[in-house]
Amino acid sequence: MAKKATTVYLADTSGSRQKAIPGSSVHPRNRVMYHTHESLSQGLLGTGLAPASQRFEQNLTESLDSLDISDEWVDYPDLLRFMEDNIGAAIVKAIFGPVLLSQNPTFILDLWNFDDVVVSLAKRLPEFCIPRAYRVRGRLLRSIKQWHEHARASSAGVEAAPDEDADPFWGSRMVRERNRMLLNVEHQDYNSVASTDLGFIWASVTNVVPSSMTLLMHVLRDAALCSSLRKDLIDSVEPGHRLRFDLKKLEKHPLLLSMYAETLRFGVEIHVPRAAPPQNLSIGKMLIPQAKLAVVNSWLAPNDEKEWNTRNNTFPLSGFWAQRFLVDPMDPSSGPVRSSSRKWDKSTTAVEGGSEIRFSKDGLEGSWIPRTQCLSRSIASQTYHATFMRYDGDIFRHRDLTDEEALRFVSPRFGFGVRKPKGKVPFRLRRRNSGLYAASVAGQSPISETIYREDRPLSNLDGKIVLAMKSKRFPLPIYTLRLPGKKMYIVTSHRLVSAVDRQAKTLSFDSFGVEISRRMVLPSPAELEALKLNLHTEDRSWGFRPESFKAMYRTLAPGSDLEDITQAFLRSVLSFPGPVSGIMTDEKKYPLFDWGKRLVTRASTDAIFGENKNPFQDPTVEAAFWAVDKAFAYLGVNILPGLLAPAAHRGRKKIFSAFRRYHEQGGHLNASRLVQARYEVQQKYSISATDIQHFNLNICFGLLSNTVSVVPWVLFYIYSRPSLLEASRIAVSHYIHTSKNNNSNNSAGVAARDQHYRADIAAIAAGCPLLASVFQETLRVQSTNAQGRVVLKDTLLNGQYVLKKDSVVLIPSAELHNNASIWGASCKEFDPLRFTVPGGNNHNNHKGQHGAKKFIPPGQAAYRAFGGGAHLCPGRFLAENQTMIIVVIMLLRYDLVPAAGRWVLPECRPHISATILMPTEDIQVRIEERRGYENARWEFTWGGGDGGETTRA
Repeated sequence: MAKKATTVYLADTSGSRQKAIPGSSVHPRNRVMYHTHESLSQGLLGTGLAPASQRFEQNLTESLDSLDISDEWVDYPDLLRFMEDNIGAAIVKAIFGPVLLSQNPTFILDLWNFDDVVVSLAKRLPEFCIPRAYRVRGRLLRSIKQWHEHARASSAGVEAAPDEDADPFWGSRMVRERNRMLLNVEHQDYNSVASTDLGFIWASVTNVVPSSMTLLMHVLRDAALCSSLRKDLIDSVEPGHRLRFDLKKLEKHPLLLSMYAETLRFGVEIHVPRAAPPQNLSIGKMLIPQAKLAVVNSWLAPNDEKEWNTRNNTFPLSGFWAQRFLVDPMDPSSGPVRSSSRKWDKSTTAVEGGSEIRFSKDGLEGSWIPRTQCLSRSIASQTYHATFMRYDGDIFRHRDLTDEEALRFVSPRFGFGVRKPKGKVPFRLRRRNSGLYAASVAGQSPISETIYREDRPLSNLDGKIVLAMKSKRFPLPIYTLRLPGKKMYIVTSHRLVSAVDRQAKTLSFDSFGVEISRRMVLPSPAELEALKLNLHTEDRSWGFRPESFKAMYRTLAPGSDLEDITQAFLRSVLSFPGPVSGIMTDEKKYPLFDWGKRLVTRASTDAIFGENKNPFQDPTVEAAFWAVDKAFAYLGVNILPGLLAPAAHRGRKKIFSAFRRYHEQGGHLNASRLVQARYEVQQKYSISATDIQHFNLNICFGLLSNTVSVVPWVLFYIYSRPSLLEASRIAVSHYIHTSKNNNSNNSAGVAARDQHYRADIAAIAAGCPLLASVFQETLRVQSTNAQGRVVLKDTLLNGQYVLKKDSVVLIPSAELHNNASIWGASCKEFDPLRFTVPGGNNHNNHKGQHGAKKFIPPGQAAYRAFGGGAHLCPGRFLAENQTMIIVVIMLLRYDLVPAAGRWVLPECRPHISATILMPTEDIQVRIEERRGYENARWEFTWGGGDGGETTRA
């Protein structure tokens, strides 16, 4: 820009607000800062945002659809260049119209060349030093002036429609009016306005595109994250449009918002300039003289380890964590701010499974300096939609650099934009074979091609319902089973599962739970009415069942109550005769699953009901419970239980009698906070003593039926894979300390037979992503539960399927967990690294908290081991803690050797009361002290408190 034209910018001291800064005498037409700010606000934040976003979406869709991509993989040499070519052009056409690019086909290429040399131009070097930079800038300015001249000539005398944002010549109303406004400013001419527009175009494209690439690259590298977004965001498609997305829904999607915010935190490195007003400016103890320039860097504060949450460095600020800005009311350690830097309101952690996970920037004032998010956020989200709702993507190994080195983000021009990968990122695409996409490219409503109405009958394939659900002949998202007196809907699509979770008011789990309680724990008529109290109103803050569940969610959420229960579990484990405690018996061989059942049953009930008066310390009570569990289906029929299931019928009576004595002796007074909190609710609603005793059976079902088989399965999968066993022991070894030197870690491969070792299992559970992934993968592979809902009124599910009142909805987890479209071709295999960030397939690469792997929590819709929506299992944190305790102790102290000489995956059978498959035949194992540690002394704690005890082998 010519020096004369810049004088008006330098002389404008009126500020960017409508009301000029006091003391300013700038003529209204020369208030260039205010006019520019107002124009951009309207065009990119206000009325112009939605039309510009829709134009961008259409442009990008057309660009991608023009590519020669079929259902076969197509390789591309560089993800960034792909984004520059397609997204850059889509942005320019959306804001500035198609004429600029049609007149100048090399404009986008020149723009990115300009971006490469902009730092040199900013240094104001003379042309003979950087001739290429001057040539590129000259070509761009000539292209813009040519476009301006054409647009002025074509639009002269043509009145734009007052309600139309798009302009055929200027691209948008904002650009047209901005051009007129700038030419009205003193000393401005066609050359200066072209220079101003070059800056505008450069700023609009060159930071947004790398940011979008950063977002997409991390999605590509994480198959679970990509799958989770696909299934959640499909609901953002507007019916009747060619894959047009509802911007209002996009703006409210928590994970997408978190990913975009993390993209800005992770990648944006700009200097934000601000000039002091005509008078001195005081900021704290600092004084900025009048008219002087202040620069704020956008990278330093967002990388302050003292302020930001990294989950004990599990997700360091040097990396990208998609969920960093998500707050889970059930998880006090969630959210972007370190827990030590905030106050956590425990009262908000449990309301019937907790309120929904939400996006949050709370507490980040001064720590996060994002760019204006408006159009750039819309572009980033729609880029994901338009690309990966249509295509499968994959990043593969770079030819010249190592995988991680090529993908490492660098800052070659700190302060002038967005971080980019160090090298080219090769990737590949293929078109997704989706009914939704096929319908969209035909110009039809996606729903019209995939609709499956309630009254369409399901062929039962000669009554073999399970076969029908799995048959390739019937790949339907939902099935109708006609039962006597009602209908049952089987939901197998993760997209519809999300819809079921969202319609909790009409698809009720509470009604389902009340009916199960009526049949299994036999409440009195009065207490049955209490269970039904306030189940289906908007206000869930009161009522016997809602408040009972609040008590469970509150006491089993991460916090002091759960810590106490976990420590009590550890104490019980360490006192249980046999392996784990070191109190050895005469047994040489153990049935793995039966041993695990006995151990977990005793330790879990000790932890919940108290270690002194736990009814399950009586072996006959324990046997009675498992008799009830075995005949759960027969008792559930609730017709002549004494004849259909006599052992279970007697067992239930024995359990009721045992809990009667338990309460009479005051056992609940010294029990866990869970039992006490439930008892307080029961007293509040005047529940009778008999019913209180009966309701304890519900706790036992939730506590034991689903968890006792998890530990044996985790041990089976680890010990049957030598490489996984070795990797697990190496990962755990980073947290083991010796009595001689508490600051030194002892490698798993170096054993001192007489050493005293100390292990904090809580630290291991929090810092070992490999074990966390193995736990979740075990549940994914072995889960067989079917979560139920009762339809309270006729419900239109997802705008497609009519569910009739009083019907039952079932969500079988096995169908979701074995869906190749969600989990990939290996969905039927056990992959211990499935829930970790990709970084190599060799288990031995895992280095615990010092390595590259991070645990990625599974998405709820496709992963149902603990239920989903508002009805996530309240005991999920306790189940993981219990499993980690036993598995870690076994890893450190014992070798498991199959008695048959080799590990064989057993045949399994489902059970109606359990969510985990059980083997038809137990696995006999020998439990031997780990070689090299025969005389070692071990001390196990949870959280470094007094929960552990020293044990000697």
